[in-house]
Amino acid sequence: MISTEAIAMAQLAAGVEALSTRGPDGQGLWRSDNQLVGLGHARLATRDLAGGQQPLHCVQRQLSGVFNGEFYGVEPLRADLQKKGYHFKTKSDSEVALYLYAEYGLDCLRFLRGEFAMLLWDGQKQELIALRDRFGIKPLFFSRQADTLLLASKASALWAMGVAPAWDMHSLAQICSFQYPLPEQSLFAGIQALPPGHGLRWRSGQLELFAYWDLDYPETNDLRPESEASLIPELQSAIQTAVELRRVADLPICSYLSAGLDSSIITSLLNQNAPSKAFCVGFPGWAGDEGPLAQATADALGISLSTLQLDFPKLQQAMLETLRLTEGPSINPHVTARRLLCKDIRTKGYKVVLTGEGADELFGGYAHLLADLYPGGDRHSGLKGMHLPLGQEPDLSILEQEWGHVPTFIRAKAALCLRLRSLLNPDFCSAFPLLEMQKRLLAAFPSQALEGRHQLHQSLYLWNKLGLAGYILPTVGDGAEMAEGLEGRLPFLDHLLFERVRSLPPEQLMAPGLEKALLRQLAQPWLPKAVLTRPKVPFLAPSLLSHSLQANPHAQPSVQAAFFPAPLPEFVDASALALRLKWLANAQPIEHQSWEPPLLLLSSLCQMHQLFFSNRSTQ
Repeated sequence: MISTEAIAMAQLAAGVEALSTRGPDGQGLWRSDNQLVGLGHARLATRDLAGGQQPLHCVQRQLSGVFNGEFYGVEPLRADLQKKGYHFKTKSDSEVALYLYAEYGLDCLRFLRGEFAMLLWDGQKQELIALRDRFGIKPLFFSRQADTLLLASKASALWAMGVAPAWDMHSLAQICSFQYPLPEQSLFAGIQALPPGHGLRWRSGQLELFAYWDLDYPETNDLRPESEASLIPELQSAIQTAVELRRVADLPICSYLSAGLDSSIITSLLNQNAPSKAFCVGFPGWAGDEGPLAQATADALGISLSTLQLDFPKLQQAMLETLRLTEGPSINPHVTARRLLCKDIRTKGYKVVLTGEGADELFGGYAHLLADLYPGGDRHSGLKGMHLPLGQEPDLSILEQEWGHVPTFIRAKAALCLRLRSLLNPDFCSAFPLLEMQKRLLAAFPSQALEGRHQLHQSLYLWNKLGLAGYILPTVGDGAEMAEGLEGRLPFLDHLLFERVRSLPPEQLMAPGLEKALLRQLAQPWLPKAVLTRPKVPFLAPSLLSHSLQANPHAQPSVQAAFFPAPLPEFVDASALALRLKWLANAQPIEHQSWEPPLLLLSSLCQMHQLFFSNRSTQ
């Protein structure tokens, strides 16, 4: 934090303590000599376990910094900096990043490879710099309170430092219209997110945001198919390098393993040079249980797999705590399932897990992307209502006029949220009409990033900014993982790998009716054929709400009390909600498929209201 008045160490310490689940291995505080700048850090120790405490300092450049995440491939950089006269006090990767900034200023970003959020106080320039990684793997929020700037990894840390907890009604309306916040939005009043690939500069009371990297898909006219004879070995090597870089730690590391392609690739590569354990979550008796297929993959690869078996009671009991820790709503209990899996991994002695997230974004792995590239077909009908449109859709012609087409995932989310909006207070809907929400969506993305691009690259650009950075990474990924003191590392979101893949024509990534066709070819040396031919299935958990209603159709009042605790927020139409739950108790399966995601999203918001804002203003 930085202020024009002396900073109280107790205020800074309160913010750091609110991050203790993310950093359970120690805390550090620093305040400048004039008491106007303060840095705090909650540590999750994975490298230089004995000596990597933060904040870190470069005395000769009057620099101090705190760092969240990991930087990879730093040893050659450390050697170069030592030749330039820098003396390292630790073996941590974060100190390399600090000295890179000392030497190169913001140009240090070209050397930084990894997932990170970092704050730097430059005493020579008298400015505070904040930087967030390219994809938004690590979170960073900020709040301006008069002449004070506060920054933290979680909103609750900002609340602990004095920001008043309340909903941001514009952000809430955006989520209730398209499920995902805009890149600069948080759900909370007075708090903004630093967008992925962005930095923040505070100097003399002036706040500036700047972009240092973007997805930058090539224009359609510049796309050329490449010979697979040279492309495949090149990409195989790039993926292997991304995994090898992320296996560096001063303690054992592990991986997730599901029934899918992405985690199987990561697990296989992680085990090529040294054995490591894999972890999976199972739901016995549920048709979507991935446990048996994950075990079959582990057996074929000769890998030790630990499966955490969950059921409906365990999921429901953990749901509220998941919302408290992740501070984000969800449309499926998969966030709770992921957090419980992370807790299980942590209790077994691991602090680092390699994950397969990002492969779908690089290689075209989602049903909605397949629908955008190759319209028609019904291979993924089970994903209708969540990833694919189901039921009535709102008029999105303003988006179509501006973009030339509306990505399938936006149509799906708009249809999902149209159902949700039918359960909201009419006054709220009138204050935030869908047309206005569409205009805000358009204004959030520069036209030059989409113009002249392939239709699928337009969809990927918007998905990466909204679905990936606004939900998968902060809630299902980092939110669930760091809630249990577990660090996720994402080889597929290595920016150098991404920059190589983005130059390929979309038709080279996917085939008609087959997502990730190229990645399946790449993985042939690493995986058995049975895994290579499995269709993409997103990580989901059983439908809690539908199960509760169907188990006892007469228990609708108790179900409502459990999922939508009273008093309901003012933005909810209590009568419409009660009628919908009563109707759903005896509805057909397709209606449950249609209504489960919006109802769980609304349930998340209602329970967050109870957790964070009960007896407080929502304005």
